[in-house]
Amino acid sequence: MITDKEIFNIIHSSRSIENKTELVYLHQKKCNNILLTFRESFKNYVISNWSDTESANCCEMKILLHENQGLLDDDKLLLSCLGGTRRDLRIFFSLISNYCFYFIEETEFDEENSIWKFTQVSEEELNSNIKLLLTQLIRELGYKKLDSESAKRIISDVQMEFVDDGNVTVFHCLFTDLVDLFDSKTVQE
Repeated sequence: MITDKEIFNIIHSSRSIENKTELVYLHQKKCNNILLTFRESFKNYVISNWSDTESANCCEMKILLHENQGLLDDDKLLLSCLGGTRRDLRIFFSLISNYCFYFIEETEFDEENSIWKFTQVSEEELNSNIKLLLTQLIRELGYKKLDSESAKRIISDVQMEFVDDGNVTVFHCLFTDLVDLFDSKTVQE
C-alpha cells in the first residue's frame, strides 16, 4: 500500500522540473516506448493511445479485449458486432512515479432509452493469459501495480482542476484528474 509520505514526495518532486517543453517531450517519449512494448506483445488486439502528456501525469491506453476485432467508426455498430458488450482494458502508467493502474471497462448501449452504461469490472474476470502477460510487461517496464484500495483513497488538502475539493484520490494525483474510478455510471445520449 502506498503511504501518504510517498504521495507527498511524488507530487512535490514532479513539480521540480521547470522546463515544461522538455518535460512534455520526455513524457511523450516514455509513453511511446510503453505503447510500442504493448503493441509488440498484444499483436491480435487493438490498442488505442489515450495519453495526454501535456495535462495528465500518465500514459493511458485502452486495449479492446476482443481478439482480432478492429475498431469501427460507429460505436453502436461495434457493440452490435460484439454482441452488445464491449470490454476494454484501461491501463494507466504514471509519469511521475513507478506505479501503474488498470481496470476492465464494460460498455453497453440501451437503444430504447438512448443510455450508455459504463461498468468497471473486477480484474478477476481478466483472461488468465492476458493477466500473466500484463503482469510480465508491467514488471519489465519497471512498474508496480497500485492496488484498488490505495487508488481510491482520498488525499486531503490537495486541489486539482477537474476534481472537487475533498474528492481527490491517490489515482488522481499519480495519473489523471480526467478519469474517475467508479463501479458503474450511465450517460444519456
